[in-house]
Amino acid sequence: MSSQRSSRSSLMLAKVPFIGVVRMTLQSAHIIPWRKIFGGTPDPFVVVSQVNGEELYRTEHIPHTFEPTWLETHYIPTKALKDNRWKIDLYDHHDLRRDALLGSGVIELSSLGVESERNGVRVPVSKDGKERGEVLCDLSFHSADRRPVVSKRWSTTYAGIVSLSIQQAEDLEVDNASPLIVAEIRTQLEGRPLFVTRRETTTNPVWAATYDFFSMRRDIMFVVNVVDVAQGESVQGSLSMNLEDALEASKSGVEWFPLSGCRSGKLRMLISWTPISID
Repeated sequence: MSSQRSSRSSLMLAKVPFIGVVRMTLQSAHIIPWRKIFGGTPDPFVVVSQVNGEELYRTEHIPHTFEPTWLETHYIPTKALKDNRWKIDLYDHHDLRRDALLGSGVIELSSLGVESERNGVRVPVSKDGKERGEVLCDLSFHSADRRPVVSKRWSTTYAGIVSLSIQQAEDLEVDNASPLIVAEIRTQLEGRPLFVTRRETTTNPVWAATYDFFSMRRDIMFVVNVVDVAQGESVQGSLSMNLEDALEASKSGVEWFPLSGCRSGKLRMLISWTPISID
């Protein structure tokens, strides 16, 4: 794949560096049974978010139980432990109406700076001042590794945080019958959806959207699709790359990449890697 170099090396992906990742395993929950006529049994799931509202992840919902078990493990990039708190929201899933909040609680991450692993953490959840149950989880902190990379093989198998920044696209192909493009970016990692940007109505859209995620490997494939929402969600162009190749290109100063599956179009993308020490 041919690429275009850019001299704009001063644009940083993250002003505050990541200090590591928190590994969180959602074990289970206990929901205090309610005594309502025709109340039914909940289909519970958990949403973990920053206290500012940014969602970190959500579990699958477990049907018809007051004692759900998930055993789901997620690695969450973090820039601080001190004064950092996560909100735990326990919901009841509904197919035909809005999910119902059962209760909320908070996890303090500050203690992970002293004791890097905490198992069997019980998080009480409440609603309207009433106790509604608790969520059980395990937490551990894994710090960023600042050692120099000693070999390419070592670097490609090492775990780390990926900061993927989709900046803009230019010269997108348009249909003469409909010159309007309502473009958004949809990304995939190993075939799984990763994130979607906001929509921009132009043939030269600017998103400046950054998504951070944890990866156990660098030898994985990711896909970036430029989708025209106004034209039946047709793909206007795509970029498919190996993560290792993308990181090497970025390290060499490459920011612009040609889109495939179209007559014209290019994408400006920045990407960086923070190695993480996983025991």
